[in-house]
Amino acid sequence: MGDDSLSAASRPQLSRAIQVYSKPLSRYAYSLCGCVHRSQDAVQDTFLRLAERDEPIKPEERLGPWLFKVCRSRVIDQFRKEGRMTPGAELPETNPQLPPVDTPRESAERGDSAAAVWEQMGNLSPNQREVLRLKFQAQLSYREIADVLDLSVSNVGYLVHTAMASLRQRLRTESDLLG
Repeated sequence: MGDDSLSAASRPQLSRAIQVYSKPLSRYAYSLCGCVHRSQDAVQDTFLRLAERDEPIKPEERLGPWLFKVCRSRVIDQFRKEGRMTPGAELPETNPQLPPVDTPRESAERGDSAAAVWEQMGNLSPNQREVLRLKFQAQLSYREIADVLDLSVSNVGYLVHTAMASLRQRLRTESDLLG
């Protein structure tokens, strides 16, 4: 698709969306699928969907949540297309690797902590995992998370609260057992 097919009104929104949301969408898509190539495809498809819109997204529709919702749908579609997921099923669990940090010690400590959190996240409900991804990886507000997942804001708040309490408790218990 060339720039000529974009309406004059859509160009600034697409440029801004790419500039502001490329990295957060990439991190989010990667956290869902655990594959760099699949996550890049999902993000590109997301921006393509925005470019194909006849009119830009209105401010009251909130661009960020719309992009995250489309990106999430694209990842789910990829899994379904590959036969790794059936309609109505939850996203498969992935454990993406963290980027390297400065020193080997910091890397080991961070890796151990991240592994413990990822392991315990597997014990949460799918909705709890998803709200935590959107809250902490994508840094969306409760309202934006509610828009992405078609939940109420109060339900999002409840899910975040209960997920964090559960993670805290499980990590404390694990730490007590190890230490």
